[in-house]
Amino acid sequence: MNRMQREVCSIDAHTSVVVAGRGTGKGLLHAFINLRNFQQMPRSTTAFVCPNSVRAKTNTLPSMFQHWESWGFRRGVHWDIGRRPPAALGWPSPLITPEHWENIISFYNGAIGQIISQDRVGTSNSKSFDFVDIDEAKFIDFERLKDETLPANRGQQKEFGDLHFHHGLLITSDMPVTKAGSWFTRYEGQSNKDVIATIEELSAAMAAGLIPDNHRGEAARILNNLRRDATLYRRYSSLTNIEVLGEAWVRQM
Repeated sequence: MNRMQREVCSIDAHTSVVVAGRGTGKGLLHAFINLRNFQQMPRSTTAFVCPNSVRAKTNTLPSMFQHWESWGFRRGVHWDIGRRPPAALGWPSPLITPEHWENIISFYNGAIGQIISQDRVGTSNSKSFDFVDIDEAKFIDFERLKDETLPANRGQQKEFGDLHFHHGLLITSDMPVTKAGSWFTRYEGQSNKDVIATIEELSAAMAAGLIPDNHRGEAARILNNLRRDATLYRRYSSLTNIEVLGEAWVRQM
């Protein structure tokens, strides 16, 4: 992981808003966080919000799937997309089973992700989501997101209410160039830098073994509560990922 990926994943705020340049590695964030969500919330439903389903399947989701494959999670074995999982696989059903599977990502423990296509009005109506994932946020219609999808981020409190990331948000984008596309920058005012700094320090101390064993449970509880109410907003330059992009690409841009 580069610095951006390490920081966002280790802070693990309930709401993470990442404004990062092209080629920064935002796809790995979506792969890492959604894999965690699917594994720790079996039979849950995540909303993947996009301008249209074709764009999601060709522009944003393939990067996430590529990372899953590189980590050993195989299509047709551990996950699939666009079809009802065959009964022979023995996967459990989601808590809320969809009627149609064309825009559904399915996972081996019954968790699913539903592609919410904004070119079709009402695709979030009557839904209940446990997490909302938004990539390329500058192309998202905020009014429709606010009226249709965010109110549906209200899923299974009984099953997952103890998890700090339940009903969370992951929003990523490169820098917007229009007023309409700048809707997510308002989260900067909601980010409490002192809380984020405390999370960073406490998680680093736990990872380094600086907290005695008899206090680690209490420290984990405090960290969970801090993350549950935290909003992270950070900006990153493409230079953050220069080891992968290479100097020649940066100069060309």
